[in-house]
Amino acid sequence: MSGAELTLVGDEHRHLVRVLRAAPGDRIVAVDGAGCAYDAVITAISRQDVRCSIEGRHPRRHELPVSVTIAAALLKNPGRFEIVIEKATELGVARIVPLRTERVIATSARVDRWSAVALAAMKQCGRCLLPVVERPVDFGAFIGRGAPAGLRLIPHERAALPLDEALKGHGEQDVVVCTGPEGGFTEGEIALASGAGFIPVRLGDRRLRAETAAVAALAAVMLAVS
Repeated sequence: MSGAELTLVGDEHRHLVRVLRAAPGDRIVAVDGAGCAYDAVITAISRQDVRCSIEGRHPRRHELPVSVTIAAALLKNPGRFEIVIEKATELGVARIVPLRTERVIATSARVDRWSAVALAAMKQCGRCLLPVVERPVDFGAFIGRGAPAGLRLIPHERAALPLDEALKGHGEQDVVVCTGPEGGFTEGEIALASGAGFIPVRLGDRRLRAETAAVAALAAVMLAVS
């Protein structure tokens, strides 16, 4: 695509004008959050908007070749769960599902805040696809009906299979990673997930914080599928 016009308003306008001090003639890269990046040249700047001429379109620039879903248990500390959202976005996930598990301490849903964290992380790392952040769902409902098809993984400290072994030969399958809360998954939850096709995997010999486990698992997935 070339010759089309792009208009930036709101936060994007303010960032270009006030922070980057952009001027007509400057070249920028814009993303739409739906999977495309655009090479553009600024043609005009007003108090309300920045107008650009699009010179090139790049579908799925900096995106993984498969779809990755992280279903992460809610954490007692909201800030730590936001770390999961931020790092999951940087590591290329397409979908983020907050989970209510047996050992989750009740907390309020902050979907708007989580979506804002994902948006900021998408911009910072140069992705063009904004992950979908869903409303919290019960573990059983996700395992039974909400988990997409593909390679399904559930890190668990008593699992025997190393994560890297499970990732070998994944082919072009989409990947689902399900991570637990501070107290971990119960044996009943692991049994339920195993019955639904989830593979229990080990992340190593050390006990990791819940947010660290999520980031470690996703980093391994990103390296395996890239």
